[in-house]
Amino acid sequence: TFSSFDFVIIIAFFGVSTLKKKLGYDDSLDAFGIHFLAGLWGAIATGIFALNDKELLWTGPLKNADDRLGQVFVQFESALIVGIYTLIG
Repeated sequence: TFSSFDFVIIIAFFGVSTLKKKLGYDDSLDAFGIHFLAGLWGAIATGIFALNDKELLWTGPLKNADDRLGQVFVQFESALIVGIYTLIG
């Protein structure tokens, strides 16, 4: 069966093999392709799959609402804030 882990392998491989050549950046350790893209998918996938286990969610309005899209938005927003903080700081 196809799992989320298989998907992250495809994303990381795409970042290392294809995206690196198209954008033309120099990344000898492939940190962008592996860590950024796989980490971004991990953050967003947490919002997709975490609603199956209520103990993983923060105590807020989404915990009882079963709002999967809302949780995905929270995860995306958090990843965006961390990305901006990383670029600035």
